[in-house]
Amino acid sequence: MMCRLPQRLAALLLAVGLFGLPLATWASQIRISPLFVSLSAEQRSAAINLRNEGRTAVSVQIRVFAWQQDADAGMLLDTTQDLALSPAMVTLAPGATQLVRVQTRMPAVQKERHYRILIDQLPDAASASRDRVRVLTRYSLPVFVEPRVVGLPNLSAKLVACQADGSLHLRVANAGSRRARLADWQLLQQDKALSSHNGLTGYALPGQVLSVPLVDVAANRVSAASTLHWQVNTDMGPWQTTIASLAETVPCATVDALE
Repeated sequence: MMCRLPQRLAALLLAVGLFGLPLATWASQIRISPLFVSLSAEQRSAAINLRNEGRTAVSVQIRVFAWQQDADAGMLLDTTQDLALSPAMVTLAPGATQLVRVQTRMPAVQKERHYRILIDQLPDAASASRDRVRVLTRYSLPVFVEPRVVGLPNLSAKLVACQADGSLHLRVANAGSRRARLADWQLLQQDKALSSHNGLTGYALPGQVLSVPLVDVAANRVSAASTLHWQVNTDMGPWQTTIASLAETVPCATVDALE
């Protein structure tokens, strides 16, 4: 069943687990490594390391979903049987470490496929309360299953304005056959930085569109007579493109579409 992650949850996933660090920690307790998994015809399984660095035991649930992108809705997750996880649930004592095995159930794929592993911290029954809602932490780990012949991304970008509130976004389309990891970008107008972002922005999946919100740019700051230049680092090297300053109006469904 396909589901769209709510706006606040998408933002939480970005904040918790998508900044390109060698490992991640939530609530100063669980440490996770690595931050993404890549499987191939030659390497059909991998391991994720979970370590409890806190002073109390913690339980987590581990699930995997097929992952797609939508320019308006953001991250779309669907149930899948393509990958197997073991174990799917674990309780870690203080200082304990657990390896979670990820294995593909598919034969060799003909094109790149994309998944998300969600690691949810489960509530402690002893601390549960009827009169309050406890916010637990969720970590989102990208998984890529690659074909024997790995292709290249083919990126393009355009400026759009949301009908509802006029907010500006860059929509990055990938017409290639491989994902592109985007980070550390600048949007220039007449050689001056109009907007910028440090750290991971997200992944532009092949055949799909990633929406990048320009949260610090008002539409009236963009000169219709100018040409914009977007410079961004990718896992395949630096990339830059020229973008028309006249924004296309579109019916955005969410604001936080970063993944």
